[in-house]
Amino acid sequence: MNYKYNNLLILIRDHLKKYPRMKVVDIYKMLYQATMGGKHLILQPSAYECFQNEYMKIEPREGIIFEQIHPDQEISRIHLDTCKYYKADPEMIWKYIKSSADEFSGDEQKLRSWWQFFNYLVDQKELQFSSESTIRINQIVGEKGFIPLHHSDEFRQHYNPSYRLITSKYRLELLKLLT
Repeated sequence: MNYKYNNLLILIRDHLKKYPRMKVVDIYKMLYQATMGGKHLILQPSAYECFQNEYMKIEPREGIIFEQIHPDQEISRIHLDTCKYYKADPEMIWKYIKSSADEFSGDEQKLRSWWQFFNYLVDQKELQFSSESTIRINQIVGEKGFIPLHHSDEFRQHYNPSYRLITSKYRLELLKLLT
């Protein structure tokens, strides 16, 4: 197993430890976000309004601000509840989220490769999922291509995700503002 795939396996296992109720669709979502970025969210006409409403409603929570979803840390999830806890300016956060989405170049070939690797790990019983559990997502990919999908109901109920995506460039800029 080469370096890139080994780091991807480590990343997946780390997420499974942190979120033991993850489903296959949640892994797919992480791989999609890591390779395709968040442009699909920013392009929606109501994206800014949705961000503002979510930020206003979430409860501040101490925790990690950034969560790695890419083996080379090119892009991360930025947790809005933790940003709010640290009193980060939502306008500045939005600016970094939008700039990240605009500047991040999606790589469908990488997503295809990583998804094939994930399926291989499942088939080889390296991960907790059954081969049958990947069938639904593989059917969607076969019919519609690699499209953004939502977290599983179980993931949303247990972990209440509230995040957006940010590239390493803007992650560093935001850290400077928070310290």
